[in-house]
Amino acid sequence: MNAPLAGSGTRAHARVAVSAVAPSFPWELEAPLGRGGQGSTFRARHVETGQIAAVKRFRVSELADWKHFDLFEREVATLAQLDHPAIPHYLGHGTSEDGTERWLAMELVPGDSLATRLQAGLTLSPEAIADLFHQALDILAYLHSRVPPIIHRDVKPHNLIVRPDGRLALVDFGSVKTSLRLDGGSTVVGTFGYLAPEQLHGEAGPATDLYALGVTMVALATGIDPSVTSHTATRLLVEGQHLPRKGLKIDLDRALPTFPIPALREAWSQMIEPDPERRPQDVATVRALASAGSQGPSSSTTSSPHPASSAPASATPLSAEPPPWLWTPRGPLGRLVLFVVALSLRLAMVGVDIFRKTLLPFAQSRQRERITRRDKKDPVGQSVALAQLAHYHDYQRARADRARGEVDRWRRLIDAQRQKSRNIERRGPPPPALRGPNPQQRGRRR
Repeated sequence: MNAPLAGSGTRAHARVAVSAVAPSFPWELEAPLGRGGQGSTFRARHVETGQIAAVKRFRVSELADWKHFDLFEREVATLAQLDHPAIPHYLGHGTSEDGTERWLAMELVPGDSLATRLQAGLTLSPEAIADLFHQALDILAYLHSRVPPIIHRDVKPHNLIVRPDGRLALVDFGSVKTSLRLDGGSTVVGTFGYLAPEQLHGEAGPATDLYALGVTMVALATGIDPSVTSHTATRLLVEGQHLPRKGLKIDLDRALPTFPIPALREAWSQMIEPDPERRPQDVATVRALASAGSQGPSSSTTSSPHPASSAPASATPLSAEPPPWLWTPRGPLGRLVLFVVALSLRLAMVGVDIFRKTLLPFAQSRQRERITRRDKKDPVGQSVALAQLAHYHDYQRARADRARGEVDRWRRLIDAQRQKSRNIERRGPPPPALRGPNPQQRGRRR
């Protein structure tokens, strides 16, 4: 759903106005607010109380697939259990008498979305961006602290509403995930440009929302919206109005070379890591990064992202000597063990290289041909699908690069250990340690 949702009044008052499951449709629709895969959203007025709300409704027969019905049911259940001032209040839901329509009523949040300000070219001060960032972290902290964690999966400027008093609200829970299992099926939820790479194959966790929030903050700081549609992407690339990337990651060194609050820039740099394992895993970690202040290299406004989060896996520093905990075998059997391990690691590297350079490009070309044939009559949908395909394969390529780096690291460790074993055998056994008193003491005793 692409509509700002909200209203006024307390949750207790809201639940008095509308029953939890009304037997009929008690709302008078006034104006459309947006349309999405789960139906349309309207500004509506309650026929008895006159209360203003946002009402989402859809016809079951018009759904593209049953995944959208499941997402709608999940949104109803989620909003009904949440109680937070920055989340739209649940007002009720119901089904039409003939069972062909479903509807959900919620608070209509007053104010403008961050997308409206972004599209209007309005510039926010660094202090205002920092305030919005910390408010958004508070909302995500509440959602992720639930058991199981609630993952929004569509954090973006369009779904962040700034109320007239400056308070932030997060709306549109139509993509929410409330379980730890993978979501099956081919439906991809989220918005391209803010979509974390792992969402393309059904994975989502707290780090997924943090990725989207990091991209949102970069968009506000640069004034560039990454969720451009396919028919405007070429024009924006020509005009330079796009977020530059270095591989799969947004290149902050070019997109945002300076920012008056360097700790925030460092936090965003780590939040937008394509690999979810390299991202902060919770809001507390992000808060610690954002409040780190000016310490060391990160205090410079031109500093690059933290090496631990941006360096390729193959660049993992290694000492000249293998670590002391690594076994140093001796004799023919030991040399044979090290040889087999080293050979296995080399074969693993060859396998990863074949996957990266042959299998992955072949699969991408076949999928590209299938999308081209399938969406021949829908050029816009075809462009979006091809962009998502490229995004997904970039993510897989990054994972393969990381795996290759780890295998290469262990290969070098084993090679160093083999060299150490050869040196020990070449030098021979160490001389036996002298026992008892030293020679001078022996002479005195005589």
